[in-house]
Amino acid sequence: MACSPTASWCEYRDLAGAVLTEPLAPDKGKVVAQGPGLGLEWDEKAVRKYAFRPPTPSHWCLELLRAGESVADHVGGIDD
Repeated sequence: MACSPTASWCEYRDLAGAVLTEPLAPDKGKVVAQGPGLGLEWDEKAVRKYAFRPPTPSHWCLELLRAGESVADHVGGIDD
């Protein structure tokens, strides 16, 4: 929730709803815990679905590495 004390309205964006078992429900401008602790329960299946996974190298990158070449030589380096 993003707002300022002097604002006449409050913008609500449910960014966590995709990974919670029950979405947060603002009531009179506040989100209140619905259970023990923080009142949030993670949807473990959704967390696994949206978790960051490092990209796997593409086929051509692997071929360059096997040949002893640098991928940076073909796509540009840090100085480019």
